[in-house]
Amino acid sequence: MNRVEPRGTGALARVAILHLLLLFIAAAFLFPFAWMLLTSAKTDEEIAAGKWLPALPAFQSTSPYDTSDVGGNPMRASLELLGVQIRTLDARITNIKTDWKPSQGESGQSRLSKGEGEAIRWDYRFASPADSPLVVVCEFDFPCEPADLHKLILSLKSDDSWNRIDAELTVGGTTWRSARSTYLAQHRPTSVIFQPPTFEDATYQPKIWVPLRCSPPVPGGEIQAGTTGPHRATLRIVLKPSSTLDAVWGKLTRNYVRIFNSIPFWQYLGNSLLLVALTVTGTLFSSTFVAYAFARLQWPGRSIALVILLSTLMLPEQVTMIPSFLIWQKLGWYNTLNPIWVPTFFGATFTPLFGSAFFIYLMVQHMKTLPRELEEAARIDGLNHLQTWWYIMLPQVKPAAAAVATLSFLAAWNDFLRPLIYLRDQGRFPLSLGLLTAQIENRGDWTMIMAGNVLMTLPVILLFFLCQRYFVRGMAMSGMK
Repeated sequence: MNRVEPRGTGALARVAILHLLLLFIAAAFLFPFAWMLLTSAKTDEEIAAGKWLPALPAFQSTSPYDTSDVGGNPMRASLELLGVQIRTLDARITNIKTDWKPSQGESGQSRLSKGEGEAIRWDYRFASPADSPLVVVCEFDFPCEPADLHKLILSLKSDDSWNRIDAELTVGGTTWRSARSTYLAQHRPTSVIFQPPTFEDATYQPKIWVPLRCSPPVPGGEIQAGTTGPHRATLRIVLKPSSTLDAVWGKLTRNYVRIFNSIPFWQYLGNSLLLVALTVTGTLFSSTFVAYAFARLQWPGRSIALVILLSTLMLPEQVTMIPSFLIWQKLGWYNTLNPIWVPTFFGATFTPLFGSAFFIYLMVQHMKTLPRELEEAARIDGLNHLQTWWYIMLPQVKPAAAAVATLSFLAAWNDFLRPLIYLRDQGRFPLSLGLLTAQIENRGDWTMIMAGNVLMTLPVILLFFLCQRYFVRGMAMSGMK
């Protein structure tokens, strides 16, 4: 009797080893994205401490409280108010002498005490996340006209409770309220900038401030024209409790909110999508049109021309970088998107990895597999070469076209060098170059940069899952094995 069990066991072992190897390779490719995703949920303190995983916050009912820092050292966390500063549109800076007073909430407890130096420690207690907010109030002489207010800067030391604070400023019958809440993250001193609508809202600089929205003036509270001197102002700081779910959500989305405020994200995204659409369209047109001439038409020197075309793949992009720049500059296309997408309509190489020569060769290999009877039938029906390419060839090469579209999308979406060379106006930047400006302007804030990288990577992952079947089919049918 034959013994098949050992043979079956060996085959099962080989399959198991092969699957483990594939899982290991998949994990190796997935690790950079997982690291990027985890980093986007961290704080600066966790990055400095070398933490692999971000800590998840929970509802913090009291402050001060005993805890440990990211390095594991015991400490006592507390919320401290350090100072208030007013900046005007004419560049005057006034440090406000504050006299904070607590305002008792409906179900919470609040107490102010002397901290280190001139700091005021804010002790509070919430019975549950549903408690009413706690408020501290400060009255002072406003140093300018309300219309001249540029920035209200609140300096404080956070207690890492992930509770939220808002600001409300009333002066001269006008009230400004913060448009969004600020989470009390980390243990380090920080400044929260509150700013009403100004000329800076129309610039490309990082919007690191919290917008102030103006409420309608109180009747009888307007400042009379021609009056001079200080005006009485009231500043209210509102502390809201965060449930565990709110705190976790706040930490997970904190860096994503910051990247949206640091750059005109949607404008950069629109520029990237425009470039991708034009580049993919141009690449599909040039690769299929030229490949049809090489694969289906008979003309003198065809093989030599194809060899010359493929030899351009060995030409480094750096060799043609300066001549190309001078040509586009002479045409008056510097600081426009044209040098990035126009060459793709003429089969020009636009990226050192996947150029149009590669795509043309891919389409040539696929078109050679199509039967000649299709063209003969087209000739009988009276179609010329152009009509045959449009009505007969293009519907037959959809799998290869999907592979070309996918690769050209990746190349155009991740293109960084050409926008860096040809674009000067920040309003024309694609997202790949816009993230560089965020890194420069925020001095290497890697948690925020990783959040931007995650947002830029998600469309690529989505495209891969949607087009994976067409991509593999197109590559296989083109003979690229």
